[in-house]
Amino acid sequence: MSQEGHLRSRDGDCTLSREDRLTAADRWVRLAYRTRGWLLCRAGRHFWARLRNPEVGGARAHYELCRRCGRERSAYVSVRDLYGY
Repeated sequence: MSQEGHLRSRDGDCTLSREDRLTAADRWVRLAYRTRGWLLCRAGRHFWARLRNPEVGGARAHYELCRRCGRERSAYVSVRDLYGY
């Protein structure tokens, strides 16, 4: 079997192929994505995810968590949503 395109460590084991390694361009893309998220959160444009924690407040214990920065805020559920009125 050919080992072409693979790097070898000192003890002779094959490591990741060149296609699977993290390149400098990948690092720049990740940095740009994190910077964009930070700027959006600083400007108040959060990416809210609605979660529920019944151990804290029962059936109505909903809260929202920003997926980028981790900020929390309360999310109140209306009675119509709970009971279908």
